[in-house]
Amino acid sequence: MGNSRFASLPYMLPGPPLIALFILLLGAGPVAGQITLDWDFDHGALDATQTVISPTEITLGPRRDIYVSRWIHCKATGVLGLNPLFRIPNDHPAGNTLGDNHRYVYSYDQQNWFFFDNGENSAGFYRFNNSAPFTQDVIWFAYGLPYSWDDTVQHMAAVSTSPYVSPTPSADANFILGYSNDGTLFDLGRPVPQLPMYGYLIRDASAPGPKTVVVLTTGNHPNETTGQYTFQGMVDFILSADPRADALRQVADFYVYPQNNPDGKWAGHARSNPENPNIDHNRDWDDPVLFTDLTVLTAAMQADTNSSADFFIDFHSFNNTSDIAVWIYAEQENTPFVQALITREPTMELLYGSSPPDLSLIHI
Repeated sequence: MGNSRFASLPYMLPGPPLIALFILLLGAGPVAGQITLDWDFDHGALDATQTVISPTEITLGPRRDIYVSRWIHCKATGVLGLNPLFRIPNDHPAGNTLGDNHRYVYSYDQQNWFFFDNGENSAGFYRFNNSAPFTQDVIWFAYGLPYSWDDTVQHMAAVSTSPYVSPTPSADANFILGYSNDGTLFDLGRPVPQLPMYGYLIRDASAPGPKTVVVLTTGNHPNETTGQYTFQGMVDFILSADPRADALRQVADFYVYPQNNPDGKWAGHARSNPENPNIDHNRDWDDPVLFTDLTVLTAAMQADTNSSADFFIDFHSFNNTSDIAVWIYAEQENTPFVQALITREPTMELLYGSSPPDLSLIHI
C-alpha cells in the first residue's frame, strides 16, 4: 500500500522522564551512523533488553512482561540518510500475528503519518522498511497510527464546548467519573499517574419525547487505535451540523465514555494495563473488581443509563490494510442497524458472540 497521510495531535508526557536509549557506538557524543531509540513517552512501548540496533537492521523487542503485547511505538534519532530494515521475531505475537497486509507507520513530526512502503512476514520475522532512506534525523514509528492518552484529553476538551454536551449524571462538572488507579501503580519502574475517567452525554434538550439510549465507548485494547479514531469520527459527526446528525439527536441520547483503559493507553500496553498486566482488559466487564478503571466505568454506565441501553457500541479494530468487521450477536444480524452497516460496507465480516443477559452489545 502506498504512503497515506493522517493527522494526529501532539503528545504529552504526564510523568517523570525515564529514557530508554540504545547506542550503537560507544562515545560521549553523537557520531555518524549512530541510531538511538526512546520509548518513554505517552503511549510508547519497547523491550530494551530484546532490541538490537545496527545502521542497516534493527531487531525490535516487544514487551514480554504484559499480555499479548503487539504495540511498539518509538522515537528514533540518527536515521538521516539511512534506510534500516526493522524486524520483529515471530516467537512473539508482535511478530507472528502480522502478515503481509499489515503496515507500520512513521512520522517526522507526530502530526503527518505515513505507512512504511514494505511489510512482510518471512524467515521467522515480520519485517518492514521504506524503499528510500529517511530524509530527516528524527522519526517516530509505531505498530499503527498512534492515538495517545493526550489525544483523548484533547478531544474531550473539544467536545465539551458543544451545546449538546453535558456531564453524565455520574460525572462531575469537569466530566470526571473517577480515577484510573489509587496512585501507587508502577509500570517498568515508572509511576503511572492517576488519570481521569471521563463521561459525557450528547443530548438535544429541545427534542421532546422518549429517546433511544446509545452507549459509546472505546480504548479497551490500547493498540487498536483505528477503532479509537473511528469512535472520535462518530462523536464528531453526531455533534456536527449535518442534517443526519441533527436527526439522530432528535431521537437518541448518547452516553459517551471516551477512554476505558487510560493506564494501559498511557503505558503502551496492547490488551492489558499496569494494574493487571497479564490479563485481557476486555474480559472482565461482568466482574470488574480486577481493574479500578472498569469498576469506576461500569458503575457509572449502570447508574447513568439505569442499567438499560438500546445499543452499546464498543469500538475495537484491526490494524492492517484490508480487514473490516463487526462483532454482533446472532439475533442482531437482521436488525436495521446491522443491515445498514452491511449496505455501507459490503465487504464487512460478521463475527458472532453469545448473547448477554441485558444489553445489545455491538462490538466494533
